[in-house]
This record gives sequence, structure tokens and C-alpha cells, in this order.
Amino acid sequence: MARAKGENLNRIEVTHFEGLNVLVAESLAKKTELRFAQNCRSVMIGSIEKRSGFSKLGSALTATANHCVFFFENDVASVKGIYRISTVSSDIKIYYLNASAVWTALAGTYTAATFSHAIAEYCAFLVNGSDNNMYIKGTDGVTIVDSTTAAGHLYNSPKAKKINYYKEQLYLADYTNAGGTRYRNGIMMSSPTLGLLSLVDGDHAAADCGADDWIKVTDTKYIRSTDTIDVYRGGTKIADITIKDKTEDTFQINAITFVGAYTKLDSSDEIWVDGTYAGTRLFRWADYPTEGVDVARYDTFKISGGQNDRVKMMT
Repeated sequence: MARAKGENLNRIEVTHFEGLNVLVAESLAKKTELRFAQNCRSVMIGSIEKRSGFSKLGSALTATANHCVFFFENDVASVKGIYRISTVSSDIKIYYLNASAVWTALAGTYTAATFSHAIAEYCAFLVNGSDNNMYIKGTDGVTIVDSTTAAGHLYNSPKAKKINYYKEQLYLADYTNAGGTRYRNGIMMSSPTLGLLSLVDGDHAAADCGADDWIKVTDTKYIRSTDTIDVYRGGTKIADITIKDKTEDTFQINAITFVGAYTKLDSSDEIWVDGTYAGTRLFRWADYPTEGVDVARYDTFKISGGQNDRVKMMT
């Protein structure tokens, strides 16, 4: 071990760099193992060097704050997949890098809050706990759909501060329900992407399939009380229905239009989200009551912790 002249620092020859090791105490770690490294990289085994630097990406954009940066791959040549949410001239907007390397703003202005994002089903989902949950469609990379759009993935979802995607479902954390109650350590999950919602339970004669009649089904968890649904039998569409109300196992018909010669509903007829039988499947969210016992709050659970504090990260 050599001592540098004029210094009280010991020099250690690192004959083989083995990376970071933050799990072992310093007294047990090898002298060639680092506990912390900043602006370093290893381009070949056994060596470590200073990071090579950075490159400017895109045109100049005078932003006073940045709330999210993410990559969202799509097939549109004019949208390069790099997105940022920034404050420019006191307006918070979503920008993407176009084919000419110019930052281009999408429609809409948002609240100055940190955004959380998740990529799923060819969409970039964004939440910040203040604005309506939203997503960017991957088909064009620029269309924004928020949770007020009935035909969207996020309709009826509570405003949340964190979002992630796991095993075919979206998860929202630190959310606020329709009554304004915030569940700081609460998590709500969506359905998997759906087309089929439920099955008709029992035969219903033509006389019992009119406006204001109630239809018994196997499940209404993801059926909305103001829904538009398609009914299929053996791969053939037999009816369009708009719903007026629902209970745990029935829904009330607001209006019904049968197709062709069909005039009634039979047991095991399939109830589908409108337009999804041969189209894009959608995430759906169960109704979340503003009050009541926890067991009635479908698809929700709480993270137990020492201080019962908000969810700060979800992965």
C-alpha cells in the first residue's frame, strides 16, 4: 500500500473492480468493493472510470420545473417516444420530442405536482393526485384520455398519486374517493382488461325484457349503473342495452334493442363491454362507496406500516 507524498490518504490498488456492495458492513467488505459511487461507469470487467458526460436532447425549452420524464415507445414516426411534463411560462404541460427534435406541447394544462406513470396496454398512464387520472394513447402518441371519458381505461377510477401495472392489472395508491376521503396507504386495483363482463342468469321471456325490467346476472362488479352493453349468444350479437340501475346480481334495463329475430334473453348469454367483442379490451374499476364497511370496497386494500403513512413508492 503506497502513501501519496504530502497527503494523509492511503492509495489502494483495485486489481479487479467488483461493483457496489451496500449489504455487507465495511469491516467485512473487500477493499475492492465500493459502497457508494457517483458519476462512475465500468465499460469492461475490472475497470472503473468517470462517466463520459451527457448530450443535449431536443430543442431549448425554458422550464422552471419538471414533474416527470418518461419514455413511451410507439409506432408514430413523428413522435420519438421521449416525454416530459414541465412548467413553462407558469403553465404545466406534457411535451413530446417530435421528428425534428423540437419539444411539442400536447393539449391540456395541469397542476404543479409530481406525476407517477406506468406503461400498459400500449398506453402511458399518468396520475398526480390533483388532476383527473389520464393516459396517452399509443396509437398516435398524442391523444390524451382522462377518467371522465366513459369509453376509456380509467373511467370511474379515483384520483391517485401513484400508479403501476402488474400481472394484467393497474394499481392506484394514495387515492381519494368520490366523497373526498383520502386513503394515504390505500391501494385500489383495476380489473384485467375486459370484454366479457357477466352472464345472464336464467331465461327471461320477451315480456320481461323491456324498459325498467330487471335482469338477473352472475356478477355486476364491473357493470356500471349507467352502462351501455352488448349481448352475445354463441358468437352472434343479439341485443344492445343501456342500463338504468343495478344491484349486486341484477341490472335494470333503460332501453334495449334486439338484433334481427331475437326477442328475449337466455341463460348464459354473454354481456360484453360495448364495442369490445372484436375490439380493444378495457380496464374497468369497481364502484367505490364513499362510506360503509371495508369489505364493501371492492378491489381495495391497505398497506400496514409503523406510522400508517402515505405510500411514497410502488413497484
